[in-house]
Amino acid sequence: MKKEGRGEADQLFSIFTKDFGKLEILGRAIRKITSKLRAGSDLFYLSEIEFIQGKTYKTLTDAILIDTFKKIRKDPERLNLICQIADALDSLLGWEQRDSAIWELLNESFQRLNNLKLEIVYYFFLWNLFSILG
Repeated sequence: MKKEGRGEADQLFSIFTKDFGKLEILGRAIRKITSKLRAGSDLFYLSEIEFIQGKTYKTLTDAILIDTFKKIRKDPERLNLICQIADALDSLLGWEQRDSAIWELLNESFQRLNNLKLEIVYYFFLWNLFSILG
């Protein structure tokens, strides 16, 4: 959902996970070209991740890329729309609140945005998100 540089090579990510909800994860040395975590950890990627609880942040230990959603990343309009969806999630959800319905909605929205017309997807996402949140 968001990423922010920390120090010379670290990056702090705000992500949404199926099992834990919205989390803040620190990727140590992730901006180095030789980082093993780099390939599976970028905004709007679907990845299988592993992390450990550090003193301040959860620390990313493994990231396996599942889908990059290339069509979204190559189209500025689609990328803008996914940023709006991420902002809505960030504003409406608390930290570490697992919700499988929101996870499924987010995953389906990414799939639709990668394959369908733009206008429909954003309203589909918001309508269903408000329905889930009540």
